[in-house]
This record gives sequence, structure tokens and C-alpha cells, in this order.
Amino acid sequence: MEEELQEANELPSFTEIKGIVRRRRWQFLVPFFCGWALVWAVSWRIPSTYRSGTLILVEQPSVPEKYVESNINLDVQHELDSITQQILSRTRLIRIIDSLGLYA
Repeated sequence: MEEELQEANELPSFTEIKGIVRRRRWQFLVPFFCGWALVWAVSWRIPSTYRSGTLILVEQPSVPEKYVESNINLDVQHELDSITQQILSRTRLIRIIDSLGLYA
């Protein structure tokens, strides 16, 4: 009786596992391929959604004016307005619409 308990507690060897897998390969392969086909079919049915975001950090010059005299007059709001106009320009938006096929 003790020998049976010891045999039940022992892990099967690699060759035993290999033999089990070889004998029952369809019981492993069929659920694997069915699951793969199900995931593939669902991936075609779910619509693609994309979300994008960005953060622009604008910092003022950190060197005091008394040490280095600035030769550039920066107006931060003017620069941000310029960037916004470039991003939302008609040509850039049309290129994005055409590449993504938004209005086919």
C-alpha cells in the first residue's frame, strides 16, 4: 500500500509525458486550433479603434536676462497658435483622412 502511495506522489518522467501527448494529440490540437479560429474570427468582427494624445511642454528660458541677453523674442502663446495651425491645416488633415479612409 505504501508503494502505491509513493508511486502516486511521484511526477511522471519526460518520456511518459511525451507518450501521453503522442497518444492523445488530437485532444490537445483540436481545442487549440478551435480556440485560435475563434479568436481570429472575433478579431475580424471587432471594429478597430484608435486613440491618440500628446502633451507639449513649453518652458520659459531658464537663464536670467542679466547674464545672457536674449536675441529672440518668444511669445509662447504665438508659438502654440502656430503649432496648432500647422497640425490642423487642411492639407495635413486631408492626408490623414485619405490614408485612414475615413470618408470613403
